[in-house]
Order: sequence, then structure tokens, then C-alpha cells
Amino acid sequence: MKLKIAALSLAMMIVTLSAFGCSDTKDTTDDTNAVITTSSDAGEGDAENTEMTPDIPDGYSLDGYEFSFFMAGNWQNNEFDADTMNGDPLNDAQYERTTVLEETLNLKLNIIKDYSATSSGNTGIGYKRVYTDVTAGSAEFDACMIGTYDVSHLTYIGYLTDLASTPYIDLEVPWWDFRATEDLMISGKLFYTTGEISVLDNNCTYCLLFNKQVAEDYSVPNLYDLVKNKQWTYDKYIELVKSISEDKNGDGKYTNQDMYGMLGWDDCVLGFFTGTGGRVCRINNNGKIELTFYSEKTLGILDKFINLINDKAAFHLESTSTSITADAQVMFMAGQSLFYTRYINIIPVFRDMDTDFGILPYPLYEENQDSYHSTIHPYGCAFICIPLVHNDIEQISVVLEYMAYLGQKYVTPAYYEKNLYGKMIRDEESADMLDIIFATRVYDVGMYYKFGDISQIMISYYQTMRTSNTLASQYKTIEKVALKQIEEVNEALSKAN
Repeated sequence: MKLKIAALSLAMMIVTLSAFGCSDTKDTTDDTNAVITTSSDAGEGDAENTEMTPDIPDGYSLDGYEFSFFMAGNWQNNEFDADTMNGDPLNDAQYERTTVLEETLNLKLNIIKDYSATSSGNTGIGYKRVYTDVTAGSAEFDACMIGTYDVSHLTYIGYLTDLASTPYIDLEVPWWDFRATEDLMISGKLFYTTGEISVLDNNCTYCLLFNKQVAEDYSVPNLYDLVKNKQWTYDKYIELVKSISEDKNGDGKYTNQDMYGMLGWDDCVLGFFTGTGGRVCRINNNGKIELTFYSEKTLGILDKFINLINDKAAFHLESTSTSITADAQVMFMAGQSLFYTRYINIIPVFRDMDTDFGILPYPLYEENQDSYHSTIHPYGCAFICIPLVHNDIEQISVVLEYMAYLGQKYVTPAYYEKNLYGKMIRDEESADMLDIIFATRVYDVGMYYKFGDISQIMISYYQTMRTSNTLASQYKTIEKVALKQIEEVNEALSKAN
């Protein structure tokens, strides 16, 4: 199976970046260190055999320097742990990335990890340790990969470095996610991002799984065709979910012994909200954060969703209880639901599932929507950043740029071809769906900064099954809080260096 995602992402990047200008783009026309290498058998204009390489000085060396890379967040992240080859393609690719990085730049990569506590707020372990480091001026960490809420708060208080202003991080090259640049750059500054330097953002991307046997048994139309023809809409999803239910044991109750259209985790409401085009906040044309959550469309989306989850015969709630979580996974594997709503990282759980399953993006609001939109799970994700106090910004930017490039060269192909596609995905169509999902990711700063706690309010409406009428009556108070917080962040970042 060929690696389609890299070509698709690059093509989308070229289109998008032609309209989206970064204030700190580099002119490499006369730069002898800007290298575009072409393999010896590449014909003229043969893009398949042309490799872009980082714009860093030839022979750059850190002279044995120990580069400290700090990692913290809510999800354990082991992607830099590989210390030997073991035959697993992803492990071996990650090991090769580190080896090439250390040998080429003459450095020792020192990974410092602290996952000693989780936090749904913005003062977790990552925040506390970077805050202490910067306040003390100790420069303990050269670069970091910090949980979403923590990295956002560190940005607000001015404790991170603008990545767009560093000497060698080029945000227009394909190993940095241009969608993150577009969605997270505020006042022309970008303080945290992601890309091929990590696969955690992939694992934190929302998706829908469907049981193929259930789809066949209930004469469900070809779901892949619906997606490709942009007929995979919110209303169609709800229709299918409600059409599949059965009190299998005949006791007059709907429990974990029965048949459902949908099994769902409590934050899947964020996936449906984003998938149908919703955003808590967007970056406006002036580069400022703008509150965009509330509209009649949003109320309609939430109304339909609440009505769906109130239908006990259609929907089985998965909560944060470990036993219930395992219960829902067992139910999906046993063919007791058509759909299961989670993130990409759940796929390995179903690797040995007897019945085939497929993968889908979250549905459109309507057929004329511009594209599918895929949410990044804020609680689990983490982003690359540089503390405000650091030792040498030139060498830090060189290392991060080269790490991201090597991630694209070694890790991304292994992640897709050998790990995800080779081990986890069972059909070509699901691979096509993953291409769509990864190419349409959304980074919603409103969720990351937790303005007005709006994303949590959406989840709580899901949990308590309240109506959007209640939200409408409460929104003025929520909006007042959110607007004040947004104003404070916009002002802080406009003054940041």
C-alpha cells in the first residue's frame, strides 16, 4: 500500500500556504545552505524523487552537547524511548531518527519525562516545571513537548519563545503541520506547534469506527461511498444510529447485553461539533482570537445530539469508569453496535477483533460544507515549544528542525505503512479515510485556552443530557467570561516578544 498521506499533505500545504503568509518566512533564493537534493535517477520535474531537506548549515555540530528535551502531559508518550532495534518497524524508525540526529549534529539527546500527575486544567506538571525553570532562569530544558492546556497557559504568561522568530525553524516546510500554524498563530507569533516531529497528534485525532458485520446485517449503505461523495452528513449519521437497536435478551431494558447504533465516550460531542464546522474560537484576519462558538447552527447541532443520546435504544454511554470503558470495547467487538466514537489511538485495541471494522471521519453538517473537519483531543495531545529562558536559540532551532525532518523521513512512513496501515487497518478504504482525517485536522485555540470553559460545558451537557435551551439561557454569562479571557490573551500575545 503506497504512502498517500505525505503527498496529500504536501499538496494541501502548497494550496493553503499560497494564501496564508507567515511574517517570518525565509527567503532562501541566494542561501547556499538551502538544499534541495534530487536522487540520481530522478528525471527533470519528477516530484516523486525529489526530497526537500532542512535549511541548516552544512556540517553543523553541537560538539557533544547534551540536548535536554522535556516531555509532560496527560497521555504517556514513549515515542522517543527507543534505545535499540527490536524488529518493530515503528520502534526501529524512532531509534534510527535519534541515532541519525545524534550522529549528524554531534549531540546527545537527553529525554526528561514527567508524567507523575494528570490535569484537566492549565497548571499541570508541564506548566509547573517550565514555570519554575524560566522563573529561576536555569535553562534546564532546551525544548519541550508539553500538554495542551499547560502549553497554552505558558504562552499566555509569556514563558515561551516565538517559534516563528527562531533562526532555523521553517514553518512552511512539510514536516511542520501547516494547519497548526494557521490555527495557532496569534498576532503573527507561534509559541507551540506539532508536525512530523511527533505521532501523538495523530493518535489524538478523533475518528469513528464501524463494525462491518453489523453494517451488513442491517443493510447499511456503503459508508465509504457516502464519505467520498460528501453524503456523510450529521443527519445521515443520526438516521443510521437510530435505525439500529434491539433488546436482544427481551427483558424490556437496554443494557450492555443489547444492540445499539452507537457507543460513545463523553467527549465525542466535541468531535461532532468540530466535524460539522463548529469552532469555539478562530483566528481572524487580524491575527486575533475571536469567539465563534454560539450560533443557531450550534444550538441545532447540540439539540440533535442531545436528542440522540437521550434515545436509550440507540446510544450506550461510555463513561470514565474503567469497567464501563472495557465493557463498551467488548460490546463493539461482539457486534453490539454499528459505531464507536473515539480517537485513532484506540485502533490497536481492536487489532485482533474477529469481525472486520472500518474507520470514518466525523460527518459533515451538510453536503455543501467545505470539507470534513477532524478534532485533536486537547486532553491527550502535547505540543513542541521552547522555554523563554534557553541556552542557545540557534542550536535549539537547528535540532528541532532536524528532528522534525527526520520524523518525516523515518518515523512517518513506519507509522503509516508498517504500523497503522500494515498492522491495524484492514482495508484500502480505511486507509483512504485516514488520509481524509489527517488532512483535515483542526486546532481550536478556544478549547486549548479553555475560554469560558465552553468545551467542558458541551461535554457536561452530554453527560447530564440537558437541552440547548438551557445553554441559550446561560450563554450570556458564559460569553462574558470567555470574551474577557480572550481579550487578555490577545493583549498579552500582541505585546509578547
